[in-house]
Amino acid sequence: MNLLRGKLANWLSGQHAFFYRLTGGLGPFDRNICILTTRDRKTGREFSKPLWYYERRGRLNIIASNGGSDQPPAWHLNLVADPEVQVEIGWSRKRYRARTLSDEEAETLWSEILKRNPLYGLYQRMTSRRIPIVQLAPGRRQARRTVRESGVERHSEER
Repeated sequence: MNLLRGKLANWLSGQHAFFYRLTGGLGPFDRNICILTTRDRKTGREFSKPLWYYERRGRLNIIASNGGSDQPPAWHLNLVADPEVQVEIGWSRKRYRARTLSDEEAETLWSEILKRNPLYGLYQRMTSRRIPIVQLAPGRRQARRTVRESGVERHSEER
């Protein structure tokens, strides 16, 4: 049953990401949904997941609840291994650096998050693990790209 539930959740997540990208997040979506893209810690492939976020002081906070499972979500394990991530909000795509908050830091945010999305309280009661809050800070540099001008190759950094 857990295998079937996991496969169904992954399929629904993929459909959600597809329609979110198709519409730029407009439609029947919560306005605080983003698409998080991480690099798989084993294969190096990129994976994207739609997630609820809470923005505070210019940083995004996402919750690694995995629906109240005792296992952490794969995306959380991926960003622990490689904290450089991409986030899509609406039509915008930006680079961020992820950091799991300490228990003390998370405690100050948890009540604010529960006011906005009480479902996370249920998830916390369903599991024996402490559900981590991950903070995403804007990346200092965007992806490097190569630009060719007049046959001369130079590198520029997007900000």
